[in-house]
Amino acid sequence: MEAGVLAKGIYFFLFSVVILIIVIVLPQGLISVAAELGAEFDRGKAMNILVAILGTIFLLLYFLINRKCRKVRDNLVSSGYFVDARGFKDRFRDFFLVTLNGDAHQVLLPADNDSPRITVSDGGYLMLTYDDFPSENLLLIRKDNPEDLTDEEFSRLSQSEFLRVFYKVYPKENAAEVESFAYAAACVNYFAKLESKSGVLSIVTERNGDYDMKEYAQDLHESVSRLSELVFMFRAQASSTASPSGIH
Repeated sequence: MEAGVLAKGIYFFLFSVVILIIVIVLPQGLISVAAELGAEFDRGKAMNILVAILGTIFLLLYFLINRKCRKVRDNLVSSGYFVDARGFKDRFRDFFLVTLNGDAHQVLLPADNDSPRITVSDGGYLMLTYDDFPSENLLLIRKDNPEDLTDEEFSRLSQSEFLRVFYKVYPKENAAEVESFAYAAACVNYFAKLESKSGVLSIVTERNGDYDMKEYAQDLHESVSRLSELVFMFRAQASSTASPSGIH
């Protein structure tokens, strides 16, 4: 909590300093430089020149830095299966995060519903996020590849064995319906990580590069739809089995 307040304080301070520099220091400096060169103009004209210069720099940086995930976003949106979930304010903020952190990301939604949020990262990941997920904490991290097994060996695996063979599962003991959900999700999309924490379910995949091509958009939409159906059924099951005292 304190760290969050401190971070917001630092952000507000830096933002204030940047605004003061842009509004006061840079225009005055530009006027002084112009005077040295024999030109004269007022503060208003100096601000217009600065806005033009900064706007040009902004656009150049945007197109230089925001590369791979923007292409994936554009392809998925142009396919008609997904929509961009960010407004202008979010785009503006994300640009500076990209500039500072070097990892661009875009946030999408399926065009036919508002769940899940899909985060596309330049790091090669797609993350699906579902809110209000009614489960205790759960973490699955991929460790093996099912293609290493023959079809016969694969068919012998029970649900729990499937998870134990191909994923590290924490905690090691879970309710049967939770393991059944995780197994079904893994069969739909062989994800890198699934994490349920504080009512939020995140499923991380490593298929970003596939969606550089538009024809994979439908494949992604089908996977997202099937996973969303599993989440819906799990929510419904949890709601039907909840005791009256457990409802808030």
